[in-house]
Amino acid sequence: MDALKETAGTFWRTGSEPQIREQIPLEDAQFKAEREARVQAQIQLSYERAMARLSEMIDRNASKPAHISSLRVLGANKTRPGFLQAVLEPHLVAAQDPDATFATVLNSIQAAAEKLERFDIFHGVSVDLDTAARDPHGLAALIHVREKSRWKANTGTEMAQHDQSAYARFTLRNIFGGAESLEGQFSYGTVTRNAFEVRLESPVNASPDTKVEVAGWNSSTDKKLWAGHDEVSRGGAVRLRHADPTPGSGMHELGWMGVWRTNTALTETAPHSIRANAGDSVKSAIYHTYTRNTFDNPLLPTSGTYLRLYNEIAGATLGPLGFGLGGDTHFLKSELHSRVVTPLHLPTCTSLSLSLRAGGLWGLRGLTRPNDRFFLGGPSDVRGFTFNGLGPRENNYSLGGDVYIASGLAVATKIPYLPTWPARLHAFVNAGSLLPIDQTRALGAQVRDLVERGSVAVGVGVVYALRGVARVEVNFGVPLVGKRGEGLVKGVQVGLGVEML
Repeated sequence: MDALKETAGTFWRTGSEPQIREQIPLEDAQFKAEREARVQAQIQLSYERAMARLSEMIDRNASKPAHISSLRVLGANKTRPGFLQAVLEPHLVAAQDPDATFATVLNSIQAAAEKLERFDIFHGVSVDLDTAARDPHGLAALIHVREKSRWKANTGTEMAQHDQSAYARFTLRNIFGGAESLEGQFSYGTVTRNAFEVRLESPVNASPDTKVEVAGWNSSTDKKLWAGHDEVSRGGAVRLRHADPTPGSGMHELGWMGVWRTNTALTETAPHSIRANAGDSVKSAIYHTYTRNTFDNPLLPTSGTYLRLYNEIAGATLGPLGFGLGGDTHFLKSELHSRVVTPLHLPTCTSLSLSLRAGGLWGLRGLTRPNDRFFLGGPSDVRGFTFNGLGPRENNYSLGGDVYIASGLAVATKIPYLPTWPARLHAFVNAGSLLPIDQTRALGAQVRDLVERGSVAVGVGVVYALRGVARVEVNFGVPLVGKRGEGLVKGVQVGLGVEML
């Protein structure tokens, strides 16, 4: 029948005989679809019955004595045996106990297989169990793996607010046989004109949840549009990262960074405070980041929470021995990003979102540098204002600020008649304020000024999830409150990013 379907149509015979046209009817498309649905239903039923029999067998034998007497990993040709032993051994201690049960063996071997998969060096992990020779309760375990290619390279484009770039990236996986990775990337863009970064990452104690990373980079960024200068940055960092595998838990990152910054190529109208910080500066800092994300969708969430806490200390003297971090930049810096999304009407994916961001920068030796200050405004945070358009300004350039607060309230819903599109309609209210800190004044009075002198905008727009990697917004906004000199945008504004207010 398949051969007939492939050749169905009009057939012609040639020769001295008259041509005879023979029609072979095609199979009805609806009947074909119904037949395939019946076949799939039968396959699904057979699978469910097999799983039910397997579950019943496991339940009957769960409490029977069993233990793993031997274990082999097949297919891990590029992975060190010592690394595999360190990964698997903690999970198999209980299963190798002579008093263990069949349930203990299954749970242990499953946990070990799942742990191997989380290293991202295997395409798949499967387990076979068989009875062991000369051991009535022993089981021989075989773990089958298929290793991923050791290297990969790709090119593409990246889009961020006011910056579009092309990049080339290479990755070397499992380079020393212990799930290490080496990644390098070169990019060229409209704002970050050129950048190169290389990172070497390795698991700690054979754990996929704890990793150490060493990184180095060199970049050149064009900041003339809003700050009147270019910034060249060369630096390195050492990071320790731990992600709790428990669902709903967060990730910690502790690190040190050393950065040599150069403010150069100043414009003719660059303000005095920018010119005063021209040239080189060196930052040596220790930082900690905590991130927790429970959104049901990373770009268009209808429920969940997001929290990010960042703390940094640069150039300070630590401890009673007077150990210093070094560099000529000295400050304390803290920042909070938070967002709560709750559903209002599930059939239309209507949700209410409340966002709050705040940050503070305290110079340990007087004034802070523009490279370390906060900047605020634009479609990715406070909509209705130009990019980095809030806060202190001089000669139409943003000077940045030492303390800020920004909040947002939004209602989003599906687009009528387009319920399957990865897009939403939303209405929003945004507010934000950015100020410098005068260390000669009371801090409480300056915080009151920050809250009372906020800028506010309202608007409506369309949000679209671009290929699942970025959030695109087309909004119509109206600023309601703004300070003298701030960049207001009344009308259409386009935003692109991942984390939006």
